[in-house]
Amino acid sequence: MHRKLVVLDLNGSLLLRSKAGRQVWARPYFKSFLCYLFHPSVATPCQDSKGGLDVIVWSSAQPHSVNFMVESIFGEHAKDLVGVWDRSHFGLTRFQYGQLSSALANLLSEKNPENKYPTIKNLVKVWKAFPRHSSQTTVLLDDSVAKAQRQPNNHICLVEYTSKERALDVKLHRENVAATTPTMEEPIPEPPFDSFMLAVVGILEEIREKNDVAAWLRSGGLRRTAGQASAPPQPNAIWFEDPGVLQYWVGRGRTALQALQIPIEAGVATR
Repeated sequence: MHRKLVVLDLNGSLLLRSKAGRQVWARPYFKSFLCYLFHPSVATPCQDSKGGLDVIVWSSAQPHSVNFMVESIFGEHAKDLVGVWDRSHFGLTRFQYGQLSSALANLLSEKNPENKYPTIKNLVKVWKAFPRHSSQTTVLLDDSVAKAQRQPNNHICLVEYTSKERALDVKLHRENVAATTPTMEEPIPEPPFDSFMLAVVGILEEIREKNDVAAWLRSGGLRRTAGQASAPPQPNAIWFEDPGVLQYWVGRGRTALQALQIPIEAGVATR
């Protein structure tokens, strides 16, 4: 089975960055997701039925910001990334490289729609840099449909992780801590934190067994659940809008982590 290439976005997908850019908060269950990505049985599997994973980060942020975010959440696993790409890897003009105002971006987009989203992630650039990979082996995890418009059948869209979602996760965490007492015989059920990282683990576990990632996504693979032979032809970008589908992949992710004896912990930071 061929190895798969996982292209990861950062802000809004894996983490939330403060407006000043001086602090980042990983999405709930990110540590479990990270342990999965680089677990020996996943990174370099012995069995032929599942392909290993190569992982690259590609963010539209500037180099110093990307390095800060990577170091903040990947820690010692930063060295295991096969690439860290930033804004300089989009082939932008000097004008586009700078921040465009919304008004100017809209004006330019009237003449060329791609100008509105100059940081489109064209995976052809990735495949040229990593020739062992192609549309058959690549998946892009990004909260932006627009940035993935060149290769939509390689894109797994995530709900953007915003300050609103993080505030809810912090609130749930604090309520859970307050309700827990040292004398309790049974632990309180885990709060309903944002669970997209668990769902992604489940999806990647499935993708590792596929010969053609793009074909699987194009055929509606994300919307299939246990017992379904086929799925309705709907855009993969909205797979998570069906609560049943989302929970199916969350369950698959939990099962995969448990099989690898990886702790399933939300790890919500309150500061």
